[in-house]
Amino acid sequence: MLKKCMFGNGFFLYRMDSFQTALRTQDEGADTIVWLALQANSKLQSGALYFDRKIASKHLAGAGTEYTPDLVSTVVSKVHTLCGLPPKTRVN
Repeated sequence: MLKKCMFGNGFFLYRMDSFQTALRTQDEGADTIVWLALQANSKLQSGALYFDRKIASKHLAGAGTEYTPDLVSTVVSKVHTLCGLPPKTRVN
């Protein structure tokens, strides 16, 4: 099954069924949560996404979830303009 997703002025398509193989049962999902809860903080990476007890990519290829600092800055600037707020200075 294809799902149409709007992005900017155009659109892109992605296959929903390709994500079905990435899904887990409740028990499989709970396994990583319990495993994480039992790990020492020193063994974990803050802010990481864990999947099947391993660090995984936070972005799905072709799903439009990746971003760059320049894109974030552009979006923030446009939101400030639309809301009549003063420009936000970029913090590196």
